[in-house]
Amino acid sequence: MKGGRTPGGEHMLLGSPDGRFAVVTPEGLLALGGPVASIEDMGESFARVMHAIPWVNEAEARTQLAAAGLSPRAIDEQFAAAARKLAVMASQPTIMERITKVGYRNTDGQEVVRRTDRQRDGQRVFVMRCSVCGHEYGSLGCDADIRRCPACQDGAPSVI
Repeated sequence: MKGGRTPGGEHMLLGSPDGRFAVVTPEGLLALGGPVASIEDMGESFARVMHAIPWVNEAEARTQLAAAGLSPRAIDEQFAAAARKLAVMASQPTIMERITKVGYRNTDGQEVVRRTDRQRDGQRVFVMRCSVCGHEYGSLGCDADIRRCPACQDGAPSVI
């Protein structure tokens, strides 16, 4: 079977820096992550998935991929792809602080104060505070990095 396609879906191999592996399908990853109400919740969903998947050694991962119907060559390709992904992640520093984290301040001095339970257009609404004038207003999470104060910087009106 070419590329890992099986009747149950595409099997993928994930690798970890400590040498463990996980054999997963996209459907399985989605099921483990649970419902995601907004884009901000995706990080929490990803963390749930990473903790829930069964991590195994290389021999067990090879056995699982073979049981899923992959050829020895396809299994080797899965390990090579997992190694490439790990190399890319290790070569580039990643910044885990998301723009919706309380305390995040954008280049215009707008700071995320708190998360609300409100949503608009599929986005969670956050309370922002201007570090210049102290004005507080509502902003969509996706806009926190580009927001300007509606009171003193001619920014867009509050969404709450």
